Amino acid sequence: MQLSAGVTQLTSATLRQRLVGESQVIRDVREHIAQAATVNMPVLLVGETGTGKHTAAQLLHEMSKRHGRPFLHRLCLKTFATDFEEELLGIEEGYSRAHPRGKQGLFELSDNGSLFLDKIEDLDLRIQSVLLNVLHDSGSTRLGGTKWHPLDLRLISSTECDLAHEVAAGRFQADLMFRISTLCISMPPLRNRPEDIAPLVTHFLKGFAHYHGVHTHPVSPSAMTLMERYSWPGNIRELENLVSQYATFGDERFIIDHLRAQHEDDPGPFDSIIDTHTPLRLQTQRVMRNLERRIILTVLQANNWNRKKAARTLDISYRALLYKIKAANIPPIRRHSSGLTQKGKS
Repeated sequence: MQLSAGVTQLTSATLRQRLVGESQVIRDVREHIAQAATVNMPVLLVGETGTGKHTAAQLLHEMSKRHGRPFLHRLCLKTFATDFEEELLGIEEGYSRAHPRGKQGLFELSDNGSLFLDKIEDLDLRIQSVLLNVLHDSGSTRLGGTKWHPLDLRLISSTECDLAHEVAAGRFQADLMFRISTLCISMPPLRNRPEDIAPLVTHFLKGFAHYHGVHTHPVSPSAMTLMERYSWPGNIRELENLVSQYATFGDERFIIDHLRAQHEDDPGPFDSIIDTHTPLRLQTQRVMRNLERRIILTVLQANNWNRKKAARTLDISYRALLYKIKAANIPPIRRHSSGLTQKGKS
C-alpha cells in the first residue's frame, strides 16, 4: 500500500516517538499501523500484556481521518453480561430506575470515532452476539427502546491469546473473530527485540526527567547488558516501571535486584555492576555517589521524610543535607497518609 507524502511524514514523526526502537519487528509494526490508519476496517491487536497495544490503538485513531473525534477505551473484564450490555447499548429514557432519563451507550458515544475493546477474549458469549449484530447492522438500539441509531465507528480490539483456540474451546464466536480481525497487527514481546532496550531506557529516562524536573543518570553499559539478556515477562510496562525506580533512587541495585529475583537459580552474572569500559576512578566515584544517595534515601524514609530528623540521624547539618539531596537529584518527595507523592502533586 502506497502512502501519500504527507501521511508518510506524519506517521514517521509520530510513530517513532510513541513506538520507540529500530529493530525490524518494531519497524514492521509502525508500518502496519501507518497503513491500517488510512482505511476504515476493524483492527485486532494481538500481543502479550505490556507490549503496547493501547498505544497502538491510540495511534490508529490519531492518524486516521477520525482524529479529533471520540476515542473510547473499555477493558472487557469478566462481569455481569447485563451490566456490560447496558454500557454498550445504552438505556432508553424511563426503562431503568437507575437511569430514569436514559443513558448513551459506548456505541453511541464513539459514533464518528473509534471504540477500543481491550482483552476482547473476556467478552461474555451473549455480549459477543450483541457486538456482532451491531457490527453487521452498523447501528444499535438502546435497551428498552425502539429507535435505531445508525453508527459510523471504527472498532479496534485487542487480545492476549489465540482467538482461534478460544473458538475451538467454545468460548468465542467464530463469526465475531472473523469480523473483528479484518486487519490484524501483532505486537512483539520485548524479549524478541533486545536491541530496542537501550533506546527505550533513554526514552523513559528523558520522559521522567522532563515530567519531574530532575536530572537523571544514564544506565551503565554493564547494567544495560544485563537488561538486554533479560526476558521481560511484563514487556515494556515492566521496563518502564523499573526505569522509573532507577530514576527516582539513582541506584542501579534496583535494576540488579529486580533482574536477580527472576534468576535466583543463576545469580552469578548479577553479583557485580563493574563496567569494563570505564576508568577505576570514575567507577569508584559512581559507586560512592550511589551508596551515599541510598543511605540518605533510607534515612529519609525511616524518618518519614522529615529532613531535620534525618540530618540529626546522619550527624550532619540541615544545610549540608539539603545540599546533598540536591546534588543527588533526589525528587522532592514527601509522606502523606496515602503514601509517597511528588511535592506539589496530589
